[in-house]
Parts: sequence; C-alpha cells; structure tokens
Amino acid sequence: MPQFSITAADGHALTAHVDGDESPTIVLLHAGVCDVRSWEGVVDDLAPRNRVVRYDRRGFGSCAPSAGDFSHLDDLLAVLDEVAPDEPVWLVGSSMGGSLAINAALEHPDRVAGLVLFAPGITGQPWGGFDEMDPATRTLELRAMHAAEAGDLDEQVTAQVELWLDGPAAPGRVIGPVRDLATDMARVIAEGRADEDAGSTGVVAWPRLDELELPVTVIWGTLDAPDQLPGLQHLCATVPQGRLIEFPGTAHLPYLEHPLACAELMLEAVHHLAPVTQHHMPQAVYDAD
Repeated sequence: MPQFSITAADGHALTAHVDGDESPTIVLLHAGVCDVRSWEGVVDDLAPRNRVVRYDRRGFGSCAPSAGDFSHLDDLLAVLDEVAPDEPVWLVGSSMGGSLAINAALEHPDRVAGLVLFAPGITGQPWGGFDEMDPATRTLELRAMHAAEAGDLDEQVTAQVELWLDGPAAPGRVIGPVRDLATDMARVIAEGRADEDAGSTGVVAWPRLDELELPVTVIWGTLDAPDQLPGLQHLCATVPQGRLIEFPGTAHLPYLEHPLACAELMLEAVHHLAPVTQHHMPQAVYDAD
C-alpha cells in the first residue's frame, strides 16, 4: 500500500494511502465518527479496477489536529493535486465525509466525476432540533452529549457506537471485530483529537443542490436515525442524476458490516454497471417487533 506524504497549503502534513493503478481514481472520505481504517474492508474489491485513495483528515486517526484555522476542502484539493492532478475523481463520502464530497463537487465541479454518499451531511440543511428526533435517537444523542459534558469517556463512546453502528432502535446489535474497530475510532474522537467545528469549508450546500450536475448515489441504512431520511430523499430528488438506495439491516456505517456489498455498489456507480443484484446485499437482520 503506497503512501504519499502531502503538505497542505498551511504546511500541515497529510498522508494518503493509495491502492491500485487503474483509472478512474476513487477518493474515500471517512465519517466524523471514524478514521481511514473504516475503509479497509472495501479496498481489496475496489483496487483491481480503480486507483483507490484514502486519508485521515486533521485530528482523526494518525493525522495530528491543526493548531490554526484551516479548511478540509483545501486539504482535499491538496490531496487531489498530488494523486490525481489531471483527471476528475469519484468521491465516496460517509456522513461528515459525504458533506465534504458534496461541497467539493459544488465548488470544484471540474475535479469531481461523481459522488457515492453514505448518509451524508448537507451543510445548511434546516434542523428541527432534538424535539423533532425520534425518541430512540434523541435518547442516544443526549446520552453522548451529557457524558461528554461530564467527562465520562466510556459512556460517551458507548452511546456513539450504539447510535451510529447499531442504529438507535437496535443497541448492541453488532458484535465482534467490527464493534471493536468502531469503538476504537469513536474513542479517538471522544478523546478530543478531532474538533467537529474545525476545518469548515464555508460552503452552504442545501440551497445549491440542483447545481450538482453529475451522478449522485446516496446509500442509507434502514436502521439509521430516521430523521436523516427526508433530507437524503430531497437531495436525490433535487439533483438531476440522483438515486437513493436503502440498505437493509444496517445503520449509519454499512461498509463496516458489509464491505463487499458496499464495494459492489461503488463499482456499479463508478463503472455504470447494471444494478447490483441482491446476492451480496443482506436481508434485514433486526426485527423491531
């Protein structure tokens, strides 16, 4: 796995991991509760047909936090200048990484060929507050927030993993190495290395979604927080080439549980293949009844 050391505009050091050497280039942008390790399961299936790039954003995983102001979008452009200076890339973004992907496509459409988004954030999206969340999501969000305020790291991490990995209606659903990885990544976040408010791109995407004149695939786990779905439906209905795929039996991070199925969805989008069959898509693994 070759690595590139990249110097951002302000001199901050970034490290990009690169696998494969075929065109097009796919850049994987991790969620705000994860780091670059979250993509390890999909790389082997993507790399034979693509060049696959991934990196830790500042304050996540192995990348040191920033001492001053910066923009995650500027950092992404620095990575693209190094690994794909002459071709538009496909951006695959999860949650906060999906928000970054959308903003990059809006601000630099010549650099982006298409988007594959796992329950992306959308900057500028109206938010109804805690009162409009379903009770299970609200309970876990408040648990995590109160634990952080109290300095209870273990409780904060537990609540975050139950919310984002298991899904708010199914706490404890996922076990084994996947849960161990999600817990370790969440702990790094909870320990304060990453500041969710740092690195703002300054882009307000919500009123500009119709400018995304490129293929957009959005994937939403059916056990994810239900209040996210209307915004994702609006995104796919607004962009000229948008589609929404509901992924059964998973929550906010389906590629951790089902990397092969998620890699197939990425390949389908990037290479304009026929829709993925249900062969590797899971059946619902949680019954609310």
